[in-house]
Amino acid sequence: MINRCKFKSQLRCIFLNGIGVGGFNIIDLPKLSKLTKIPVIAVTRQYPDVPKILKTLVNLKMSKKVKLITQLPPTTKVGDVYVQFINMDLERAKQYLKLTTLHSFIPEPLRIAHIIAAGIVKGESRGRA
Repeated sequence: MINRCKFKSQLRCIFLNGIGVGGFNIIDLPKLSKLTKIPVIAVTRQYPDVPKILKTLVNLKMSKKVKLITQLPPTTKVGDVYVQFINMDLERAKQYLKLTTLHSFIPEPLRIAHIIAAGIVKGESRGRA
Protein backbone atom coordinates (compact mmCIF):
# COMPACT_ATOMS: atom_id res chain seq x y z
CA MET A 1 0.00 0.00 0.00
CA ILE A 2 2.78 2.47 0.89
CA ASN A 3 4.79 1.71 -2.23
CA ARG A 4 1.74 2.40 -4.44
CA CYS A 5 0.82 5.64 -2.67
CA LYS A 6 1.24 8.76 -4.80
CA PHE A 7 2.49 10.60 -1.70
CA LYS A 8 5.26 8.10 -0.89
CA SER A 9 7.99 10.54 -1.92
CA GLN A 10 6.79 12.87 0.86
CA LEU A 11 7.02 10.22 3.59
CA ARG A 12 10.02 10.48 5.90
CA CYS A 13 9.00 7.97 8.55
CA ILE A 14 6.38 5.27 9.16
CA PHE A 15 4.79 5.44 12.61
CA LEU A 16 3.16 2.34 14.08
CA ASN A 17 1.14 1.98 17.26
CA GLY A 18 3.25 -0.89 18.62
CA ILE A 19 4.59 -3.89 16.74
CA GLY A 20 1.40 -5.93 16.78
CA VAL A 21 -2.00 -5.58 15.18
CA GLY A 22 -5.13 -7.54 15.96
CA GLY A 23 -3.57 -9.57 18.76
CA PHE A 24 -0.45 -11.51 17.90
CA ASN A 25 -0.03 -10.41 14.29
CA ILE A 26 3.52 -9.09 14.59
CA ILE A 27 4.80 -6.54 12.07
CA ASP A 28 8.28 -7.28 10.75
CA LEU A 29 9.73 -3.78 11.21
CA PRO A 30 13.02 -4.41 9.36
CA LYS A 31 11.16 -5.96 6.41
CA LEU A 32 8.65 -3.08 6.30
CA SER A 33 11.48 -0.56 6.26
CA LYS A 34 13.42 -2.51 3.65
CA LEU A 35 10.43 -2.92 1.31
CA THR A 36 9.40 0.73 1.57
CA LYS A 37 12.88 2.24 1.95
CA ILE A 38 11.46 4.38 4.78
CA PRO A 39 12.52 4.35 8.46
CA VAL A 40 9.98 2.90 10.91
CA ILE A 41 9.13 3.82 14.50
CA ALA A 42 6.82 1.68 16.65
CA VAL A 43 5.43 3.67 19.59
CA THR A 44 3.79 2.33 22.77
CA ARG A 45 2.53 3.99 25.94
CA GLN A 46 3.85 1.24 28.20
CA TYR A 47 7.04 -0.80 28.22
CA PRO A 48 6.17 -4.15 26.60
CA ASP A 49 6.33 -7.24 28.82
CA VAL A 50 8.50 -9.14 26.33
CA PRO A 51 9.02 -12.27 28.50
CA LYS A 52 5.24 -12.64 28.92
CA ILE A 53 4.65 -12.08 25.20
CA LEU A 54 7.32 -14.62 24.24
CA LYS A 55 5.95 -17.19 26.71
CA THR A 56 2.47 -16.81 25.24
CA LEU A 57 3.77 -17.13 21.67
CA VAL A 58 5.74 -20.27 22.59
CA ASN A 59 2.63 -21.77 24.22
CA LEU A 60 0.68 -21.02 21.03
CA LYS A 61 3.44 -22.61 18.92
CA MET A 62 4.16 -19.37 17.07
CA SER A 63 7.92 -19.75 16.70
CA LYS A 64 8.16 -17.44 13.66
CA LYS A 65 6.68 -14.60 15.70
CA VAL A 66 9.05 -15.35 18.59
CA LYS A 67 11.95 -15.01 16.16
CA LEU A 68 10.57 -11.69 14.83
CA ILE A 69 10.30 -10.22 18.31
CA THR A 70 13.70 -11.41 19.50
CA GLN A 71 15.39 -9.89 16.44
CA LEU A 72 13.91 -6.43 16.97
CA PRO A 73 16.01 -3.62 18.41
CA PRO A 74 15.55 -2.94 22.12
CA THR A 75 12.69 -0.77 23.31
CA THR A 76 13.86 2.73 24.28
CA LYS A 77 12.07 5.28 26.43
CA VAL A 78 11.78 8.66 24.71
CA GLY A 79 9.88 11.20 26.77
CA ASP A 80 6.62 9.60 27.90
CA VAL A 81 6.57 6.81 25.29
CA TYR A 82 8.55 3.72 24.42
CA VAL A 83 9.86 3.23 20.90
CA GLN A 84 11.55 0.71 18.66
CA PHE A 85 13.03 2.12 15.49
CA ILE A 86 14.59 0.82 12.29
CA ASN A 87 16.95 2.56 9.83
CA MET A 88 17.56 5.64 11.96
CA ASP A 89 19.52 6.48 15.08
CA LEU A 90 18.07 7.54 18.43
CA GLU A 91 18.59 11.24 17.71
CA ARG A 92 16.62 11.03 14.47
CA ALA A 93 13.85 9.09 16.24
CA LYS A 94 13.69 11.83 18.89
CA GLN A 95 13.49 14.48 16.14
CA TYR A 96 10.56 12.71 14.45
CA LEU A 97 8.78 12.36 17.79
CA LYS A 98 9.36 16.03 18.63
CA LEU A 99 8.04 17.13 15.23
CA THR A 100 4.88 15.04 15.52
CA THR A 101 3.88 15.42 19.18
CA LEU A 102 2.01 18.70 19.29
CA HIS A 103 -0.97 18.11 21.61
CA SER A 104 -0.03 14.83 23.28
CA PHE A 105 2.93 12.56 23.88
CA ILE A 106 1.50 10.23 21.21
CA PRO A 107 2.56 11.29 17.68
CA GLU A 108 -0.19 13.13 15.82
CA PRO A 109 -0.25 10.66 12.88
CA LEU A 110 -1.11 7.85 15.32
CA ARG A 111 -3.70 9.97 17.15
CA ILE A 112 -5.42 10.95 13.90
CA ALA A 113 -5.39 7.35 12.62
CA HIS A 114 -6.95 6.22 15.92
CA ILE A 115 -9.65 8.91 15.80
CA ILE A 116 -10.57 8.08 12.19
CA ALA A 117 -10.61 4.31 12.76
CA ALA A 118 -12.63 4.61 15.98
CA GLY A 119 -15.07 6.93 14.24
CA ILE A 120 -15.60 4.42 11.45
CA VAL A 121 -16.00 1.43 13.77
CA LYS A 122 -17.70 2.91 16.85
CA GLY A 123 -19.01 6.25 15.66
CA GLU A 124 -16.61 8.09 17.99
CA SER A 125 -13.19 7.86 19.62
CA ARG A 126 -12.91 6.94 23.28
CA GLY A 127 -9.28 8.13 23.53
CA ARG A 128 -6.16 6.06 24.30
CA ALA A 129 -4.61 6.15 20.82
